Amino acid sequence: MLSTVTTSIVERYPAYLVALYEAVRDGMLEGRSLTELQNSIRLDTFRDLKNYEEWLPLNIADVYHTLTDHSYMLK
Repeated sequence: MLSTVTTSIVERYPAYLVALYEAVRDGMLEGRSLTELQNSIRLDTFRDLKNYEEWLPLNIADVYHTLTDHSYMLK
């Protein structure tokens, strides 16, 4: 059986991904570069997730490249 902590993380992680995609998309629509997004996006509600600080810039880059490489966003 999953612990309460693990269950909480499993329930919150999809919300983190939605917030991350929305923040990157909104920034791209405003014309911001990847570097600007990495320097400005903060999802402090999810700060308690393991490796949040270390992985946030990488996650932002992954979402940015997903949105541009797969033609989800105009280049």
